[in-house]
Amino acid sequence: MHRIVRWWSIALALAACGGSSHGRIVAVGEESNGGTIVMDVGEQLTLALTSHGDGGYSNWTLASPPASGILTLTSSGHQPPPAGSGVGNFGTDVFEFQAVAAGGTSAVATAVRSWSGETLTFSVTVTVH
Repeated sequence: MHRIVRWWSIALALAACGGSSHGRIVAVGEESNGGTIVMDVGEQLTLALTSHGDGGYSNWTLASPPASGILTLTSSGHQPPPAGSGVGNFGTDVFEFQAVAAGGTSAVATAVRSWSGETLTFSVTVTVH
C-alpha cells in the first residue's frame, strides 16, 4: 500500500513540475497585428482571426507561415459563429502552432476580396526562448 501511495505522490509531483510554462497556450487575435509575441519552447500559439465574410473577404490563409523549425503548425480550420450570434458574424479562422525550438520567426495571414484583389493582412513576429 505504501508503494502505491509513494508512486502516486511522485507522479503528482512530476506532473506539477512539468506545468510551469510548457503546455501553456498563448492565444492572440487581431489586437496583436504587427506585434511581437515572446514564448517558451513547448508552449502553444493560437492565432484566432475574425472572418470578414461580411465584407466579401475569403477566410484567412497563411500567406507566409513561420519557420517550421521554430513553430510547427499543428492544426488550422474555421470555427463557425456561435448559435444566436446574429447577422454578420462569420466565425473565426484558427491556426495552432507548437514552439519546438528557440529562435525568431514571423507569420503572415491574408484574407482577399476576389473581385477587387483588396487584401487584409495580419502579421506577427514570434520569439521563442
